[in-house]
Amino acid sequence: APPLLQPGWHFAITPYIWLAGLNGTIGISDVTADVSESAWDLLKSLRFGAMGDLEARYDGWVFGSDLIYVSLRDKHAFSTATVSGELQLDQKEWIVTP
Repeated sequence: APPLLQPGWHFAITPYIWLAGLNGTIGISDVTADVSESAWDLLKSLRFGAMGDLEARYDGWVFGSDLIYVSLRDKHAFSTATVSGELQLDQKEWIVTP
């Protein structure tokens, strides 16, 4: 019988991959910078990532959630007329969708 019709608990984990780029302007006060990062650029900054769909079924009930975790790190030097230096991005993000 299909899993929905079988009695008791049934579990499924489905990993997947999703890629995105980033384009826009970032800044603080009057210091701004244009950002253009392709999906490949972001993959080079990836330290760790995991994505998956978790599903639990009990009799006719279904409980599910998408889980996404990503850790990125990158450094870039910058210079303006009044300020120069290096920026380092460390980002860790969880997305949980029930």
